[in-house]
Amino acid sequence: MNGPGRRPPGGSGGSPPRASTDWEVAVPAGAELGERPFWDAGQACLMWVDINTGHLHRYRPGAGDEIALDLAGVALGAAAPRRGGGYVLATAAGFRLTDSLGRGGGVEASRARGGGVGASAAIDTPSASLSGPR
Repeated sequence: MNGPGRRPPGGSGGSPPRASTDWEVAVPAGAELGERPFWDAGQACLMWVDINTGHLHRYRPGAGDEIALDLAGVALGAAAPRRGGGYVLATAAGFRLTDSLGRGGGVEASRARGGGVGASAAIDTPSASLSGPR
């Protein structure tokens, strides 16, 4: 309790101590909505999606950032590396498989909402069928 002559917790000025807000941009990618970073061990790079633009970014330490894949504005919620190279993508239009150069077709098994890449590099998405519940 605070009463006459007592100081509030957190210091002498009555305010709790502040955490440092100093931070540094590691990769100045200019993403609109960068999310879901993961390390691609096969390419030795950090990958992440820019959801709104449909870009899959790749950062190699010492080489900088590049757009590894551009889905021409189709929202890209998550990506995961494939064992044989390329990526599994969870897009607004459904799942898509690509080769290592980003070429490939769509797999319209389900729509991805709120998905992510799990620790085992599996894409975790709620099950929402395009044709409704089964």
